Amino acid sequence: MAPAAARSLYLDWAQVTSEVVGMLRAEAGRNRHDPQIAEFVAELRSVSTEFRTWWAERSVVERTWGTKRFDHPVVGRLDITYEALSLPGDPDQILFVYAGKTDDASHGP
Repeated sequence: MAPAAARSLYLDWAQVTSEVVGMLRAEAGRNRHDPQIAEFVAELRSVSTEFRTWWAERSVVERTWGTKRFDHPVVGRLDITYEALSLPGDPDQILFVYAGKTDDASHGP
């Protein structure tokens, strides 16, 4: 998805992307010596002023629940709630459960 398309799809684009940067920072903290993460961060810093700003804020985000709000080109307004469940025995595996709802009843229950 092109950056402009993502910006128009996510109603809270700046908040969502800022939180994703915070999740990347959390992962980088858990894996301090991972060269792929370091390379990825360096690449993003080199191409995005917004990423550099958010990375410099040093926010760490652990995503456990929330709502994503979209302006979908076909179904219109779409709110998707989610919960993240850590799996016992493997802290690196997380199960995400999503539930969606549209404002338009013609697209389903």
